[in-house]
Amino acid sequence: MPRPELRVAAALHKAIATVTEDIEALHFNTAIARLMELVNLLTPLEKRPRSVLETFVLLLSPLAPHIAEEMWAKLGHANTLAYEPWPVADPGLVNAAVELQEYPVQINGKLRARVMAAPRLGSSDLLVVVKADPDVQRLLANQTVVKEIAVAGRLVNFVVKG
Repeated sequence: MPRPELRVAAALHKAIATVTEDIEALHFNTAIARLMELVNLLTPLEKRPRSVLETFVLLLSPLAPHIAEEMWAKLGHANTLAYEPWPVADPGLVNAAVELQEYPVQINGKLRARVMAAPRLGSSDLLVVVKADPDVQRLLANQTVVKEIAVAGRLVNFVVKG
């Protein structure tokens, strides 16, 4: 699993690249979707890097100019953001973006958790990653695992007794 700072930097630069392309192609809905993905990544963090927030506001400004100006002022800027340069994506970080895949975890056939892990994991590696997850460990505590089923690229199911 990549370090959180690297994940945030990679996601930010990927957002810069895709939002820039989408706005140039007048695909505003997909630009907004990419910004929402960035917000979803930032929301659970205790501290959000100021530089990431400033770049986010700049990317938001063509789509929601009034709220972006207010956010820019809240970030402590006295001047309007209209004269700020458009952010440029670092190709090294865009290409270094480590994508994670969400794997559903079932217990006795019922969805109980979701674990983020690298895509294209083999069944045995996927099982190791899922078993290491604290939520899954908590769910399996005081249970007798009868069978473990890991379908590569899809899901993990535990058949338990107890």
